[in-house]
Amino acid sequence: MTLRQYLAKHPGADTVSARLAAKVSTNIDPSRPRRAVRGALTLSLAGVQFPVDLRVPQDACLPPPENYVLPDTGSSKASVHHILTSLRKRRTTWIHGPTGSGKDAIVHFVSAACRIPGLYVEFRPESDPSAKIACRSFRNGSTVWEEGEVLRAICDGYEVRDASGNVVDRIPYLILLSDLDRATPEHLELFRPILDSIVGRVPLPNGQIRHVLRGTQFVATANTVGTGEKTIDYVTAQAQDISMLNRFECFYALDYPEWNITAEALRRQFPAILGASPDLLDRLGEFVKALRKEGGRVLKTPFSHRDAVACLNHISDLVEVAGWTAAPGDKKLVFAGLRSWFNRLPPDAVSIALGIANTNMKNVDVPKSLDAFP
Repeated sequence: MTLRQYLAKHPGADTVSARLAAKVSTNIDPSRPRRAVRGALTLSLAGVQFPVDLRVPQDACLPPPENYVLPDTGSSKASVHHILTSLRKRRTTWIHGPTGSGKDAIVHFVSAACRIPGLYVEFRPESDPSAKIACRSFRNGSTVWEEGEVLRAICDGYEVRDASGNVVDRIPYLILLSDLDRATPEHLELFRPILDSIVGRVPLPNGQIRHVLRGTQFVATANTVGTGEKTIDYVTAQAQDISMLNRFECFYALDYPEWNITAEALRRQFPAILGASPDLLDRLGEFVKALRKEGGRVLKTPFSHRDAVACLNHISDLVEVAGWTAAPGDKKLVFAGLRSWFNRLPPDAVSIALGIANTNMKNVDVPKSLDAFP
């Protein structure tokens, strides 16, 4: 039973103990402002003010990325500021950049932190997103069309209900279209009328049309800008119809954040191993920064946040399972963790990456070959 239901059944009943009420009243400062009205709560993200709607529960938002640090300094600062501005104004936005650069993460973070209802839609060449719009179902011996989760979200919004269960408000969703540059032309035809700049609409299989709730925001993330620039890195990228791309108001590139941003997130995620060997992160940072500066264009192999997490996960496993010791000044642990990343490189790239490490890493025993890795 909610508080409103209780008071409706027992008008005038006490809702707090007299002892607690006395304790609270003696600690209230009359000079301080009273509780803010609904809608007045705001959150500043890199200088952009977002309203926070506490009527939206956390489980209706996109799940927050663990140990996330907003990249609001260094080379990413300008891009992040523009992205946040467009998210705040609910613009239809396309964010592109290399794998593991935090494109989805920043959208998840804003949804969770600001209590914006969110829905994640992933595109793969073999997937069928039409089922998320409407799908066939059997009911009472006959075939019927049922509304999918995307249709309900974009047309109904998040429904705010009163104590009696009546809908008193509808809050527009943020729809994250992940890996949209991997979508096929058939996929995108489903979203062409939905993304219409005048009024979004959803043609249903039964001939009916539903309209998209005003304020619904669509954010696409992709490795490319949708022009079909297939490379060795992104062989599944598709060329997208220019009329579809033109439905997005804003395009932003998001590159890897500065190493200090990544390092802070890693410290939060691996407090034990980095507490025991604090200079381990410095050694890894020396390698990653030099690799991105000197070897990125040659190796064609990124070193993303995911790769750094995988490296430290393996080091943690070696300490926990295999009896290795993490200690200050250790000269071998970092390359033990990097073994998996080096193993995915072609032989000529291994020697290039080891040369970069040998030139830029301090107080570390750099292996001369893959066979010499600890």
